[in-house]
Amino acid sequence: MFKKTIVLSALAATVMLAGCAPTDFVQPDAQKIAVGKSTWQDVLAASDHDHNPGDTTFIDNDSGKTIRVMSFVYSKGADFVGMTIQRHTQYYFFNNNILIGQLYDSTFDKDSTDFDESKASQIKEGVTNKSQVVALMGNPAGNAIYPMAKKPGDTELIYQYSHARLASVFTTTETKSFNVSFDSNGIVDRVQFNDGRGYGFAASSR
Repeated sequence: MFKKTIVLSALAATVMLAGCAPTDFVQPDAQKIAVGKSTWQDVLAASDHDHNPGDTTFIDNDSGKTIRVMSFVYSKGADFVGMTIQRHTQYYFFNNNILIGQLYDSTFDKDSTDFDESKASQIKEGVTNKSQVVALMGNPAGNAIYPMAKKPGDTELIYQYSHARLASVFTTTETKSFNVSFDSNGIVDRVQFNDGRGYGFAASSR
């Protein structure tokens, strides 16, 4: 039922500490953004204009589709040893830059996206519905539609928590994510739990 992977990557370790904005960004107005409707320009217009977003692409493993990503990142950094406090927002686009997913990930106490993965085993494919998932796991960090979700017509809730820990000149990054896809009737049709860890040299924080 669950997919669990361990990933060792120096790149993953440095991404969370490098290229972060020196000041915090403002979250776009959620009322102005809609998955399946908003475009790249819509999200950009609703975003914090004091920060330039990241612009990258990746190929979705399941669908083979190329996804474009807009991202905003802020990190308080760690002076020498300790966990880096950070938050980031990502928007995913496909098919003429239509928004197909959004994700907010934070280690700040006031809006941490940490979740209790031990509860995930209570979610059953073909049985559990969306409201039951939210009641069990809490509000998700993000949501998505196909091709990020399993198939056309599906929707997906995303739970994710990432942090980097600095120890002298090395960093350890850990990300846990829990993705739940729902069919057109709102019943769970796929559950994925991923637990990844990366190691690398620490990048300078600002």
